[in-house]
Amino acid sequence: SIYGPGIGPAQAVGEEVDSSGNIARALAGVHVLFNGVAAPLLYVQDKQINAIVPFELSQTDTTTVEVRYQGQVVKSGNWEVDPAFPGVFQPILYVGAPAGEPPPPAAPGSFISIFGTGLGQTNPPGITGTNAANPLGHPLLPVKVLLNGVEGEVLYAGDAPTLPRGMFQLNVRIPKNIPPQTPVTCTVPLTIDLGERRLRWLD
Repeated sequence: SIYGPGIGPAQAVGEEVDSSGNIARALAGVHVLFNGVAAPLLYVQDKQINAIVPFELSQTDTTTVEVRYQGQVVKSGNWEVDPAFPGVFQPILYVGAPAGEPPPPAAPGSFISIFGTGLGQTNPPGITGTNAANPLGHPLLPVKVLLNGVEGEVLYAGDAPTLPRGMFQLNVRIPKNIPPQTPVTCTVPLTIDLGERRLRWLD
């Protein structure tokens, strides 16, 4: 996400599809360029832009970011580029939870699906602006998921089917020997290791 002010329209505009069926890289007069490569745009508004960092940056360490609105450069800067920087969306889905009901705590030995972004380049290589379809991409870096310090079995790590490439899905079996952090909520720390990058999350 990129924050303003004055970087887009007063009224928010969401994701659109271009004539090729891909996520549009121009939205309500807004363009975001990373080293000159236009980024697919998911949301634009006066104070916030949500964009997908192009896969073309996977071979570089730094990038110049330029935000244009109505033909004018309204924000620019230089950013470092990480090979991967995972972030998790909430909620984490408990496979087998009753539909339409608040999910119960996931039990040891059960399955969860984790969705997020930031796994980096994939194999086969990600195509900027497209939705994930077969063949699905899998991260080049190794993925490990720890729940309260105990490693879970990663059954799938890769593109989230039908969602924009750059969003990931992890299917994980909760270890049977996992100790709950508290007996009341059974909330445990979640840690995702991706290569040398570590994300720690509480859920």
